[in-house]
Amino acid sequence: MNEGPTDFDRRHNLVVSGTVLVPKTGGLTVSAVARALSGSPMTVQDTNTDPDRNGILFDPLPAGDYSGTGSDAYSVTSEGGRNGAYGPGFFQIDLRFGYRLRVGGGKTLDLFGEIFNLANRANFDNPTGDRRSTNFLLLTALRAGAVRGRGRLACASRSRYETTTPSRGLRLSERRTMTRAASPSGVARPRIT
Repeated sequence: MNEGPTDFDRRHNLVVSGTVLVPKTGGLTVSAVARALSGSPMTVQDTNTDPDRNGILFDPLPAGDYSGTGSDAYSVTSEGGRNGAYGPGFFQIDLRFGYRLRVGGGKTLDLFGEIFNLANRANFDNPTGDRRSTNFLLLTALRAGAVRGRGRLACASRSRYETTTPSRGLRLSERRTMTRAASPSGVARPRIT
């Protein structure tokens, strides 16, 4: 009865990333990270009944197709038993464009911008599988690490200089970063690190 996939069973997990230095641009780089994951397991159950009369009110529902009702309803095919169904998958592409300026004397200035969730996909966490709940199979919360909707844009600059101390040949460097992140609301908040 308590057999089935683990809560952390992830059948597919694909991450592709790369960086390209664009030729004949003097330092333009384009980077991307694409992530695709299959859904994680969930149990479709009814905590209101005890069909096997064992005194435990969270028996899994039998195998079959189940759907929520409402605008964000989700449908699953359950094999019955513990974790017999799978929730929604995850897909996200993030891009970064950067340009390095050499300002002389071992100093550089990096300018870059990032776009998160280029595919504009909402990546939801598993819905509740309890048929008794008013949120039964409704997508209500984003998965951890997900960005809802396109429009998350971050722009930043970073300056760096290196000096060498004559007596020991040590290289010292300092890095300051000024980041301006623009949210969908249009409010930009500067941050120095």
